[in-house]
Amino acid sequence: SIRPAASPDGRIGIDEVARRTALHLFYVPSMRNGRNAADPEDRGNAILATFPLANPTAVELPFERERRVTIAADIAGTTSAATPWRIRLVDLHLDARSSWMNVQRSFGAGRARQLQFLLEALRDDETYTVLGGDFNSWAGGASERALRMPQEWGFVRATPLGGSTWKL
Repeated sequence: SIRPAASPDGRIGIDEVARRTALHLFYVPSMRNGRNAADPEDRGNAILATFPLANPTAVELPFERERRVTIAADIAGTTSAATPWRIRLVDLHLDARSSWMNVQRSFGAGRARQLQFLLEALRDDETYTVLGGDFNSWAGGASERALRMPQEWGFVRATPLGGSTWKL
């Protein structure tokens, strides 16, 4: 919610969460979510971290049904042996389905197109990258192309893929 305090239903904004927990925040809205001007609200992606965030990046994904903006930021430090390290954190949310004009892409091609665009935009062979978010798989489940693409690009899956998260 776009307000300095909690909303009437008890929700608080991500900026307030960051303040209360003393976490570093990078947030980029993707779209309005409020019903009217008197109740402003937006949706987007956020990265909260205990380390300072550097190199904040926002990547607008190819349009399918709703505007989607993926975000990335780096955290860095040194090991106990004084070796510097850097990790890129990426938060994404792929569209669950495509527009009615392109409904056939709702069966995986739209999400694959969005993820391909993102992987190309963030390509950096020198930086370890953690890719996390909502892939919205409902057509094809774990065998959907968009869910296989990160491994094809060299990512290592940390958690097993689950079942559908979105139902028609």
